[in-house]
Amino acid sequence: MPIAATAPSATSQYPAGSIWRRWDLHVHTPDTAREDQYHDWGSFIGALRLQQDVVVVGVTDYLSITNYEKLLGIKRSEGLGVVELLIPNIEFRITPPTRKGNAINLHLLVDPSRPDHVDQINSALSRLAIIYKGQRHSCVPAELRKLGFAYDSLLVSDKQKLSEGVNQFKIDFSEFRTWMTEEKWLSDNSLIAASAGEDGPSGLKDDGWAAIKEEFWRWTNIIFSGNQNNRQFWLATDEATAENARSLGAPKPCIHGSDAHDLGRLFSPDGKKYCWIKADPTFEGLRQTLYEPEERVYIGQECP
Repeated sequence: MPIAATAPSATSQYPAGSIWRRWDLHVHTPDTAREDQYHDWGSFIGALRLQQDVVVVGVTDYLSITNYEKLLGIKRSEGLGVVELLIPNIEFRITPPTRKGNAINLHLLVDPSRPDHVDQINSALSRLAIIYKGQRHSCVPAELRKLGFAYDSLLVSDKQKLSEGVNQFKIDFSEFRTWMTEEKWLSDNSLIAASAGEDGPSGLKDDGWAAIKEEFWRWTNIIFSGNQNNRQFWLATDEATAENARSLGAPKPCIHGSDAHDLGRLFSPDGKKYCWIKADPTFEGLRQTLYEPEERVYIGQECP
């Protein structure tokens, strides 16, 4: 049953209550481990401070929150303009592979409200690992660089080694789900998001992988998609598909982000499909979309 929104108290940090605000929960930064097309941190920080629209940013990187930690430190010491909240978004690659041979994109959006959240996240990541050539490599930057170099000894720079280590670090879905279950703090303080496109569970072959695909969707809290047909399906408002959607855990919110890897795409998703969320700019505001996905989320150029 949906949780009713409460009126803001006189001491609320956001006395206006739940209003529509722009969020972008899929933004990579300079030094992102893959496809980094930024020039430097200075121009990126300057762009964040100049823009006047997005108030919540999902700071995204592959298998790590190192860049989130850096940006959080800058926000605390110098501010980031109108940006009120940074949410760590950890991007993973999960097997089995899709019909195109790619791993599934999965994201963990983690609650940043607790003072120890950085330590808790890094501690959990250190206990996720793969074995390569008999050696255990955990999901922390130093170990990922070692993995990259073990795979390709011709790599020279730490950035190249990290990028290749991230590329090789892929976890089976059942193993990843077990890890999440055992990491109670992370499980209790995270929301799981998956792409609705071919780089998500939909990309799995129906022949032999249908059950895994269904389990993947049931386990997911949020759908990354700016497509209206996807949104209609996951809201379970289409009579023709509502029963199937509900069997997969619908209704679920569809959110959309720019997936920026350069300044040109920063906060600029294709088709100006901006993500508007009617909530306080807090992680609890994001959680509210799980209970009221139709009323709390809108994808479009203009605010509702």
